[in-house]
Amino acid sequence: MNVKQLLSRAKTHEKRHELQAAAELYQAVLARFPGNESAARRLAKLRQRASPDAATVQHDLQQLVGLFNDGQVRQALELGQKLAQRYPDQPLIYNVLGAASKTLLDYDSAIVYFSRAIRLQSDYAEAYNNLGTVLDEVGRSKEALASYNEAIRLQPDFFEAFNNLGNIEKDAGHTDAAIACYHQAIRIQPAFAPAHSNLGGVLGELGRHEEAIAAFTRALDCAPDSQESLSKLAHQLSFVSDWNRLGPCRERLLAASPQTGRITPFEALLLEDNPMAQRHRAQSFACRKFQGAELPCSAPPDVRPSRLRIGYFSADFHNHATMYLIARMLELHDTERFEIIAYSYGPTTDDAMRKRARSAVSAFHEVGQLGDREVAELARGHRLDIAVDLKGYTQGSRLGIFSYRVAPLQVSYLGFPGTTGASFIDYLVADHVVIPPKQRKHYSEQLLYLPNSYQANDDAQAVGPAVSRGDVGLPGDGFVFCCFNNSYKIRKEEFSIWMRLLGEVEGSVLWLIQANDLSEINLRREAENAGIDPDRLLFAPKIPRPAHLARLRLADLFLDTFCINAHTTASDALFCGVPIVTKAGAGFAARVAASLLSAIDLSSLITESDEAYEQLALSLARNPDHLAALKNRLQDNRASSPLFDSARFTRDLEAAYDSAYQCHLEGQPPALVGG
Repeated sequence: MNVKQLLSRAKTHEKRHELQAAAELYQAVLARFPGNESAARRLAKLRQRASPDAATVQHDLQQLVGLFNDGQVRQALELGQKLAQRYPDQPLIYNVLGAASKTLLDYDSAIVYFSRAIRLQSDYAEAYNNLGTVLDEVGRSKEALASYNEAIRLQPDFFEAFNNLGNIEKDAGHTDAAIACYHQAIRIQPAFAPAHSNLGGVLGELGRHEEAIAAFTRALDCAPDSQESLSKLAHQLSFVSDWNRLGPCRERLLAASPQTGRITPFEALLLEDNPMAQRHRAQSFACRKFQGAELPCSAPPDVRPSRLRIGYFSADFHNHATMYLIARMLELHDTERFEIIAYSYGPTTDDAMRKRARSAVSAFHEVGQLGDREVAELARGHRLDIAVDLKGYTQGSRLGIFSYRVAPLQVSYLGFPGTTGASFIDYLVADHVVIPPKQRKHYSEQLLYLPNSYQANDDAQAVGPAVSRGDVGLPGDGFVFCCFNNSYKIRKEEFSIWMRLLGEVEGSVLWLIQANDLSEINLRREAENAGIDPDRLLFAPKIPRPAHLARLRLADLFLDTFCINAHTTASDALFCGVPIVTKAGAGFAARVAASLLSAIDLSSLITESDEAYEQLALSLARNPDHLAALKNRLQDNRASSPLFDSARFTRDLEAAYDSAYQCHLEGQPPALVGG
């Protein structure tokens, strides 16, 4: 490039206010031709423009920060880019540019800007903290950890950085370290609501519900309008069956618009049985949390692979309800047509179900120490054809992995009974009972309809030796109503019905799972308030699964919960010969038991209202001959119906995968399968 061309390009940069680029070109001219007066004169003027008085600099910086703080993010980005040309050595500008880029989900640019701010000011603690938040978002957790630690080293009272560090430790499974970080943030700034809320989240996951309730209550004291803290408080109150405090929380949450609320999709399932609102909440949540992270999808191959490569992702490849359902399915996949790979980001155990999972798949990858993007890049390297998320929004989920598009087709299955609302999840495995045709519009995914129940079951699971009622603390005679659902699923609506049933059926008891001490205390109090002797509520301790299934056979009738039905517990009851009375609701979560009963040809046990549910349960309890005939029919159907035919289920699921992949192979977007 000659001198004339260099000068012309430099003048163009000047007109665009790209002063740093112009100055570099004038310097290049002077390096080659020191006597060039035009370049020297223009460079001098640029330096004069680039060195304004301090008041002007301060005014411009304040304007930039003001725009960002007022929520005018795009305007702040545009002004910041101009100011970066005018004041190329001002780290604050790059910090704001980074924050604006992060807000607009341009994470790559945000990393560049924050890194530039740090290069200009090596002790810029805020920029280190901000850089950590972006690195965490893109799954570079180790780098984020280092960035937060550096921010704290530079500024020991940086409570926001301690809170962010706690989040990294929590995600890595280091709960003690996470709790210590949150406590440190609170000690420095007692009114910092996010630290209280995050602390409550960890304590809740550890089953320390009373402490979690206290933490979320303090978070709301600090930020009374936080729907996120309010919904988490409501969820913890559900675990301990504190319906007196739960009621006002639910009313406040229901008053918020589903499109703008900040309720997590799983917590929303308990809020109301409203699939339309659940879709709005899920889409709002997914849009805030994941939008912009998606990587491009590979084009379909010219021919179908000889074997489809299926990846299953979960935190639950161990002694967990999900594995109790899918273990046999994993073992029965047709290995001549499918290669099965498991990606585990849960605890590394050596229990029986973990061993079954490892033995059933072609490859088993422990990815718990990797960030979301790192897991996605690993899986993309394995060239999956279909990726299946088994968690959704349930505890320990990492749906963010799928936001990076780990496979051409991405499927939500089993763990979360509802729509993800996420644009990057293509399909949801369902059946015509859990999602009737008229409800399809409330699900963001295309549906993979299976011909029978969507739920996998293990027809080879072991049941322990027979036990007597006395062995497990049940009365020798009298009717045993049972519900082994987790305490958070039990609401006042169904519990009131259960108490009326106990009042109507003399000598009957209600057999529940022992969830936590507070729930037991509160449920006994509710029973007493309903005029029922609290001792008629019996709580079964958690024991190894074969022994649990053996004792379950002693129940007479399983009573289902409403907003979130029994899932694995319903399959357990039917497998053990215990009939279930359910009320079919509107949403997926409220229709699971109806799906199972339909697949085992016992639709007569599905009701449509509270009144019908109560009347059917009472009728069965009062008519032992009818109940005995029903149990015999259940026993016969178990051997012949599709529900507990694991091989048949696996072939149906594989056929659905085939159909979805054929659509992709033909270059078509995801479309309804089995409709």
